Amino acid sequence: MKKQSFANRLLRSTALLPAPLLAFPGVAFADCLPNAGGTIVTCQTTDPDGYDGSAVSGLTINVGPGASVDGGSLQAGASSAINNEGTLNGANISVGSGSRVSNAANAPGSITGNINFAAAGASQTNILENFRGLAPATITGDIVSAGGAFLVTNDGTIAGNLTSAGVTTINNTGSITGTTVSVGGGSTINNLASGPGSITADIAFGDAGTTLTNTLNNLGASTITGNVSSAGGAFNLTNAGTLTGNISSSGNTTIGNTGAITGDILLGAGNDTITTTGTITGNIDMGAGTNTIGFGSSAALPTGTLTADAAGLNTINLFGSAADTLNIAVTNFDVMNKDGTGSWALTQAVSLADRININAGTLISMMQTSLLETRSSTMRH
Repeated sequence: MKKQSFANRLLRSTALLPAPLLAFPGVAFADCLPNAGGTIVTCQTTDPDGYDGSAVSGLTINVGPGASVDGGSLQAGASSAINNEGTLNGANISVGSGSRVSNAANAPGSITGNINFAAAGASQTNILENFRGLAPATITGDIVSAGGAFLVTNDGTIAGNLTSAGVTTINNTGSITGTTVSVGGGSTINNLASGPGSITADIAFGDAGTTLTNTLNNLGASTITGNVSSAGGAFNLTNAGTLTGNISSSGNTTIGNTGAITGDILLGAGNDTITTTGTITGNIDMGAGTNTIGFGSSAALPTGTLTADAAGLNTINLFGSAADTLNIAVTNFDVMNKDGTGSWALTQAVSLADRININAGTLISMMQTSLLETRSSTMRH
């Protein structure tokens, strides 16, 4: 890795030559060249080994359309920017705190190499932008932010692992494919309907603590293929698309599902709420705490079992205006509420420690329940 380019060394060595010998009309050096102040580096043709500006804060490196960097790395100090509208072939990117890496903002951009951000300071944000626009935008390599705030906007294709130790926001309308998307506690991942977004990787949230919330939104026709985990603290998951993988969370968890979830849901000691009018294929264990699960009458119910920790306070809500069937075995729940004008049928054993409240509509029991107290409306065996 060089501190100055070959072109700079050549220009310096020829500084004392007569002027006619210095005129090279039409000749472009195959390198990334800094401006006179050393604050802007421009790569316009082909560079074999990148540029080392790691000691320069506020540096901007521009790789122009048609240009390529075919090895080495592009390095910049804190509060810097690297803008790629060309091709990086095996050239890694390393930037200081509070920097931005932008790919394909106005022209096709391809990055094959790892991207590393130093930890952002308290008032800084590391930023990664992968724009599709009117042209392809691809990043192939692992992406790491060492800490602090991190903002990722992806409208193109990312193939690699994404790891951030700090509070991270990912807005995805493109494709992310890797082994793991791992983010710090208090992070938000939006897999947006406008893409729709696609994530094929395990998603792991760090511990959100007592003041932050981990958030995952899978919206519209977006897809997630991989396991989802939250290591602690509050966790909110909204799924309107397709999520294929197991879900686990050890803190207070809220899951709203109008789409399709295929996988087991395993929740810990937090106070948890699951509300679904969509499809859940798998087993549900709501763990300890005060837990509530609600099934709308348009829902395709879990195909496995529904349970919770016997020491918790656990409630099932059946609601909606249509007819549906609760056709799964239920254990370790306390209360069942029947709400809405529709009818629900119980076709498997339901074990309740307290009561059934029929607040509206009809509940049809085709199995013997372990405890039954009806309040208003209709109950039929």
